[in-house]
Amino acid sequence: MKAEYCVEPTVGVHIDPASAMPDKMPLDNADVCIEVGSDNLLKKVTVIYTGLPIKLIEKKESKGKRTVINPSYPDVNNRAFNVMRFIYNYIQVQTGRTALDIDKLTQIEPTISPETREEEEHWNNCNKIYETIYCSGIESVGVVSFDQLTKQFNHANAYANFTDAKNTDDPISKYERLYKVVESFFNGRGDQFDQNVADFMVDFDTNFVPDHFGVLRKLRNRCIHSKDNRHVTSGDLDLLGEVTAATAKLERIADLLLKHK
Repeated sequence: MKAEYCVEPTVGVHIDPASAMPDKMPLDNADVCIEVGSDNLLKKVTVIYTGLPIKLIEKKESKGKRTVINPSYPDVNNRAFNVMRFIYNYIQVQTGRTALDIDKLTQIEPTISPETREEEEHWNNCNKIYETIYCSGIESVGVVSFDQLTKQFNHANAYANFTDAKNTDDPISKYERLYKVVESFFNGRGDQFDQNVADFMVDFDTNFVPDHFGVLRKLRNRCIHSKDNRHVTSGDLDLLGEVTAATAKLERIADLLLKHK
């Protein structure tokens, strides 16, 4: 059986006309289809899983029993959500805006269809119930290129941490999430970690040195270690202001990593 999970954007997402995008992109054992209108606006995102087992169940009724096709695939639903959530994050990183309704993504059910002759016979003879939940587009946001979608799925956790940071109002949580993005790309600890970040950043800022990131790293440690005598909490406005001031620097590094690493 084939299961298709579809969602439409809540805003107008412009697709880069130069984006080399195939009809289907493989992602985590699924095919992702990005449907674009003649106006270069994103119309629909579809995540397709094939080769699923047909699920037949007997339902008791007053006149006896009838066989129905069960369209629910809980394990596949979770995988589809992970892929859709990554695409949600991917678009937000490029545009700075949320374009898919994440609450709808947690409720979405697949549209199922037969793939083999045997499945077609069951399909024609059985009742089936299915639905697809859509969102409608309105406001327009930035331009998105899906060229790197498959490659960037390797950094799905980093994308999730970045958009979590962008979507929270808590300054300490925001800072910690952005730091996790940087951690996703480099190994090492302490001075070696600072050097690794500096080796990357020097391509974008020739004045960037390891100590620049060292300050950000030590501030992050003060956010998470409660026994530090300068531990940062929301109860100290001066220290909280220090985090807020450093967040823009950390966000720039995280953003560059997602776009260029």
